[in-house]
Amino acid sequence: AGCRPLLVGLSLASLALLAFSWKKCYKEPWWQESALLPREVSEPAFGSLHQVDPTLATEFISTGPVTISRLWTSEDWARHQHPARLFRSIRYTLLSSILRHMKWNFLAATAWAIAVTAASLALGPQQVLTWPSLPFELASVFISLQLVFRTQTSYERLSEARTLFGDLTGKVNSIGRLAISHLPKAVSNKFTHLIVAAAWCSMAALRGASNGRARDFLLLKLSEIFCASDGQSIFGHCSGDEVGHGPLNAVLLELSCLLGDVGKDGTAPEWVLGRMQELLDDISVTFGRCDRLRTTPIPLSFGHHGHRCLVGFLLGLPFVLFQVCGAATPFFCSALAFMALGIDESGAQIEQPFCILPLLPLCNAVQAEVEAMQKMLNERQPN
Repeated sequence: AGCRPLLVGLSLASLALLAFSWKKCYKEPWWQESALLPREVSEPAFGSLHQVDPTLATEFISTGPVTISRLWTSEDWARHQHPARLFRSIRYTLLSSILRHMKWNFLAATAWAIAVTAASLALGPQQVLTWPSLPFELASVFISLQLVFRTQTSYERLSEARTLFGDLTGKVNSIGRLAISHLPKAVSNKFTHLIVAAAWCSMAALRGASNGRARDFLLLKLSEIFCASDGQSIFGHCSGDEVGHGPLNAVLLELSCLLGDVGKDGTAPEWVLGRMQELLDDISVTFGRCDRLRTTPIPLSFGHHGHRCLVGFLLGLPFVLFQVCGAATPFFCSALAFMALGIDESGAQIEQPFCILPLLPLCNAVQAEVEAMQKMLNERQPN
């Protein structure tokens, strides 16, 4: 009882310190919208991105204003690294794609914990539904290592995919620059259209949307670049509902034939033609490496065994915690389930990286750069 005034005083001092820290770090009252928003937006990024890029896997994109499915600016990074990021993460919890996907598993784990706790309370002091904690303490180490390893492997796939597609668009940019600067004007115009189409064909194939969204999107982009007949001739190589390798292979074949015709005419230096052919080969190889990531998941036995261990751990957790937590067991079980299931879900969502990476902005950027180079050359050489 004598310590009660001291504890009250420490609590009030802690609240005062928290308010002072907020005023110093965040400058704005917590109830103002701009204090927590990571970026000025008129609508959630989810809606606008889905309208611009219908091939995105919308189920893996958070409905809040932050997403990795677009290219970030320096302003985005500044807001992302702001100290208020912790409060923003809590505020947008209900908009998270992680929670949206794991909600039923999370609710099932919580319901099971409530059922076990209710049964244990009904049995009274006997507590026949309690288990020793040591086996779970040992199992938690193995499960945590498995979750970390799986999530790290998924992130490595995401990083590799971003590097490979960035390398692919960089090669498209390089070969477009060589075509514009060294090939005859009539040939370079057709060549640049085809090389830009190669980027869009790569994107559509890697998205792999089986509901026809990628096919429709590719047809729209090809119709913007070519006349109707040329666009349809490339689009006709799609395989079923998915785009597949056909359109990209058709574009690369046409580009190689153009280089062959220019070589026969002798209207371009041989070293340029050789370098351009090397870049075409590199584009094909890089796309093949991207497609390997798209079509080859992490070994299924590894994921399945980890899921079995995680489910067994969550099922047995209420029996262990009840002897310590009592009636509060469901709360602690749900908190632990939220952590474990969230980590597992975060790894699963980035395992197929091409569904969420900003492929559309990258293709738009390379198309804009090639068109800008073409415009600059036309201004320098109007004839």
